[in-house]
Amino acid sequence: MAGKCLILVDNSNIFIEGKKFSARRKGVYRRSTDEKDPQDPSWRLDFGHLLDFMADKRPILDAILVGSTPPQNDSVWTAAQQKGFRVLTFERGYTGEEKEVDTEIATQAAEIIVSHGNEGVLVLRVR
Repeated sequence: MAGKCLILVDNSNIFIEGKKFSARRKGVYRRSTDEKDPQDPSWRLDFGHLLDFMADKRPILDAILVGSTPPQNDSVWTAAQQKGFRVLTFERGYTGEEKEVDTEIATQAAEIIVSHGNEGVLVLRVR
């Protein structure tokens, strides 16, 4: 990778954790320990800022955003592509799990690292 970075992001994890972080910043916390962390439904992700933050001024070899197949009227993936991410989507399992997403992140990392063969930085955001 010769000084370049490979960026891999699990979209669901970053979106859910972003909404939780935003709720905490606004002073909204769990009322009891058996309650789920509150989420801020107004929080939005800026893919351009995310990419810049993760690259940290390093040249980018590849930036991959992996997630579940969205509804056809969803513009999130288009926005991510316009900001420089290569988007890979997969159908959720019948119970709602995203096993293919997790596997794809690991597979992409291994394939790119092995095929590129130069020194570099692997940047993961999976939580």
